[in-house]
Formats: sequence, C-alpha cells, structure tokens
Amino acid sequence: TFDNDGVTTSQTVDYQGLLQEPTAPTKEGYTFKGWYDAKTGGDKWDFATSKMPAKNITLYAQYSANSYTATFDVDGKTTTQAVDYQGLLKEPKTPTKAGYTFKGWYDEKTDGKKWDFATDKMPANDITLYAQFTKNPVAPPTTGGNTPPTTN
Repeated sequence: TFDNDGVTTSQTVDYQGLLQEPTAPTKEGYTFKGWYDAKTGGDKWDFATSKMPAKNITLYAQYSANSYTATFDVDGKTTTQAVDYQGLLKEPKTPTKAGYTFKGWYDEKTDGKKWDFATDKMPANDITLYAQFTKNPVAPPTTGGNTPPTTN
C-alpha cells in the first residue's frame, strides 16, 4: 500500500518481487523526498533493489518544505530572508525615514495588505513586502510663545 497523506493505493506483488514505483506525487510548497516505510523517518524504499517481504507493507510519501525568498523593500533598498513554506517571517528592524512615521510592511508599494508577522505564513512563492510610511504633520510656525502669527 502507498499512503500519500491518507490517500492510499495498492499493488499486488509476489513475495521477493519488485514493487512498481508509482508516479511521484506533488504537494504545493513541498518537494517529494520518496517512499518510506514510516510516516516520519524510517528507511527510503529502493524500487530497484528492495524486495517484497512475506507480509503486507505500507510505504508513506514523505516531503520536505520548499524554501522561498521574502524581500523587504524600503524605498528601493532591499534585504532578503529565506523562509520555508508556511513558515513565519522574522520581522526586520523598523526602518526610519526623516519626516515620516513607519506604518508597516505591505504586499504592495501603496495600499495593499499589511503583513502580520505573528500569523501570516510564507506562501508557495517568493514575495516582496514594502515599507510604507505616513508623512508627519508639519506644525504651524509660531512667533515667540505659543501664539500663531497673524496676518494683516
């Protein structure tokens, strides 16, 4: 029996016969590592040399998470981070910009969705997150004390 995350298929094979290797399964965000005799760990089945034992067996599809690149863009200056599929990104140091307040990291240069580093997970592709800022308000000029200037 071949078990791919709970979906099973079977082959009938004579004792000491060779199993026919099924088509490698696919899974978004993962690379297929092979068929193993345990759900995790275990020994990889070698279809060229491993023989059918005198009992029924189950071989399990095992995968490794793919790594993707998260690019952080601060006004065209970029840094990158390698992140496994469905992993959490590490929040970079808060960028600064004179006269502006940092709003957060977004999936678009303007507007877009703000990235939540506590809950948003790496998709099965490379991404770019953009630093967005809001312009600080400019205080009106004052004369002497706290009174704004008057015009006549």
